[in-house]
Amino acid sequence: MYKLLILLICAPLFAMTEPDVVPSAKSHGNSKARELRMELDRQDLLPLARRTDWALANIVSRATEELRRQGFREMADRYDAEYFFQFSSYLSRAVESRDIGDHKPLIEWLADFYNKLEAILGVSVCKSLHLSDIKTLNYCIPVVFKPCTFLMDQVTITRKDEYRNHFSGGAIYYGLVPVLTYWVIDIPCMVGTSGIAAFLCGPAANAGEYAMYKWLAPKLSDNLFDRVCK
Repeated sequence: MYKLLILLICAPLFAMTEPDVVPSAKSHGNSKARELRMELDRQDLLPLARRTDWALANIVSRATEELRRQGFREMADRYDAEYFFQFSSYLSRAVESRDIGDHKPLIEWLADFYNKLEAILGVSVCKSLHLSDIKTLNYCIPVVFKPCTFLMDQVTITRKDEYRNHFSGGAIYYGLVPVLTYWVIDIPCMVGTSGIAAFLCGPAANAGEYAMYKWLAPKLSDNLFDRVCK
């Protein structure tokens, strides 16, 4: 039952094995993952909310760019405008007001947006472009940002363990923070490089994502849970 619940909550991403990347990309990714862990470990939930808002905005932007490339320009323009005016900095505002959603999708608009993306682009394209991270973040955020009060429903493990599986990841799927790490590394890298060097951005981001999932996020999750719910 528990494994089925995690399957429904966190969207499938990639096999959770260490990425096979060149040493320089792996070193850069691991370094950025450690930097993010230290930043989040010193603070409360607000910095994490701001980072997540930034990541969501970039994922939506990448998704609408792909829609335009496929010829759906009008749809892309509409979704860009709706997201900007309705949901820009959504999570940061929610954390500051102490009012995050329950154990369900954070934003129904994002759920509808991703379902249309997957129908148009296909599952493989959504995964290869990391657009499936929209679904992961949308379903994991309500748990991560309400560690003490999210609904447990029929979950049989402890609240702290359930929280860790959404924050860092379980046996099969990455959680919110590893996915966030991917975007924290990938977007600045793509903006700051060009040519052959740009091809290292994805591998570096994948390496950082794995390092966060495997070694850094679990302890960060437990520390944050204890601090917020003490």
